[in-house]
Amino acid sequence: MTTAASSDARPAVVPVVNYFVPEASSPHLLAWVCDSCDARYLERRNGCGRCGGTAFGRLAVSGSGTVKTYTVVWRNAPNVTTPFVSCVVDLGGGLLVKSNLVGIDPASVNPDVLDKSVELAATELGTDAAGTVAHTFVFRLTNEATR
Repeated sequence: MTTAASSDARPAVVPVVNYFVPEASSPHLLAWVCDSCDARYLERRNGCGRCGGTAFGRLAVSGSGTVKTYTVVWRNAPNVTTPFVSCVVDLGGGLLVKSNLVGIDPASVNPDVLDKSVELAATELGTDAAGTVAHTFVFRLTNEATR
């Protein structure tokens, strides 16, 4: 793990979920793929829900998808800014993921956002006392989707 021992050292970056890779140049998600039937999962599995297989490989998943559903969250835990847009994104291949939709006004979001194209982006959540930076992923509407 990277430490802040020297002024040249970069802080350690940790993802908030184990299937997110917060690389600066190309953040992406990693799916578990069943070796028997190609079913895809974001969380690790002991057995495939489709075929019962127990062997899995890893696959970098495209950060492009479409919004399948959303809700505007107006109430939340302390220290979390509201309102925000929570959504479910279809990444293809039967893979759905929940995240926040950013770059859109929560007060004016409407059903026109459904089936719009989105792209995955990394965002910083905070830094702990040791200098470790936590990152998560969000989605933004693509240029085509905002036309």
